[in-house]
Amino acid sequence: MAVGLAMSLAAQTLRLASIQINGSKRLPADQVAAASGLTIGEPVSLQDLQSAADRLAQLGLFEFVTYRYETTATTISVEFVVEETARFRPCEFDNFVWMPREEVLARLQEEIPLFIGEAPPGGFLTDEVQRVLAAILAERGIRARVVFFPTLSDTGGVNLFRIEGVPIPVASLRFPGAAQVDEEQLQRASQSLLARDYSQSFLRGFIQGTLLPLYRAKGFLRARFNAPQVAYLGEAEGTHPVVLTLPVEEGVPYRVREIRWSGNEVLSAGELQKRVSLRVGDVADTVRLEADLDRIRSEGYGERGHLLARLRIEPEFDDETRTAALTVRVEEGALYRFQALVLEGLPASAAAELQKRWKLAPGEPYNAVYVSSFIKDDVAAVLRRVSDRPVNIDSRLTRDDEHKTVILLLRFR
Repeated sequence: MAVGLAMSLAAQTLRLASIQINGSKRLPADQVAAASGLTIGEPVSLQDLQSAADRLAQLGLFEFVTYRYETTATTISVEFVVEETARFRPCEFDNFVWMPREEVLARLQEEIPLFIGEAPPGGFLTDEVQRVLAAILAERGIRARVVFFPTLSDTGGVNLFRIEGVPIPVASLRFPGAAQVDEEQLQRASQSLLARDYSQSFLRGFIQGTLLPLYRAKGFLRARFNAPQVAYLGEAEGTHPVVLTLPVEEGVPYRVREIRWSGNEVLSAGELQKRVSLRVGDVADTVRLEADLDRIRSEGYGERGHLLARLRIEPEFDDETRTAALTVRVEEGALYRFQALVLEGLPASAAAELQKRWKLAPGEPYNAVYVSSFIKDDVAAVLRRVSDRPVNIDSRLTRDDEHKTVILLLRFR
């Protein structure tokens, strides 16, 4: 809300001598002043000042807007005091392939003086970005929609702008810098990129989940892919194909110098170490180690009721010896106890038999390993007797995070 903080201005108008902006940190003060709609040298009234403050408040860029003013016999000077919203997020263009990002940003800044490459999610700035992107497409005769997606993440999220309505296939891939993982292997691993339209947000996850593990499995723990280069090939039969170049910096391979455990109490370091196959002197294959940690999470901690255990690897490098100390940070999480087993979709006699076979008592630590064996052995044995056709089993675990209990539902279809 915009509020005037001064004595009432007389009904007459006075010439505007100056506009000051106080509190603008991200946004250029001169552009905030311009967005107020006031012009130095023009006559203004109190209502004009109030309208200008309201105009700034309605942009969605500020937590509050207030103003104060000083007058002489013929002039008035106004100061707007603003507090920018903390909700600014970077703007990303997921698949806008028709111009380099730098040119897109320059066009946006030219047409939207308040645009600084980031914006609050939704509101004036993101609406304006959509408008300008749509205008660029229209200038090129491309009939497509500009869709805005505010996304959240641990780091705050981004404002994602995506083009929909036209195919943007990846025609080919290049991997300059690839040597230790040969380009043929990278090409094979990337076939799914060629089967879908280009998307920067998808590509980011693909690199992390598919391409970098090829390097980590060989001990190249510092390998990284630099910013993707997208070359637009022009329209072809209603599609807009691109060539995607993913430059890679492979770094050097590391061997294991030490494996450390931190934060564990339920399982000792010795017990945890027995559950991993990686040894000192081995290639620092963190893909293999991650697989072992997944088993520790599901079996070691899942067997003891710690359903939300998290384990993450933190490497510490010695470049002289090309070795890495791998610290596994363990967050064991709370202990959850079994509350009830619910069976749906079975004849009453079969359900009663399974309840009788069930060994986990209410109040005992939930045991995910036991549940797996119960379904594999006991449930399968009962189903063989009561059904002559395949039965689908849906299992659902309902956690009560306040009381740290779980209910297991098995639904038979």
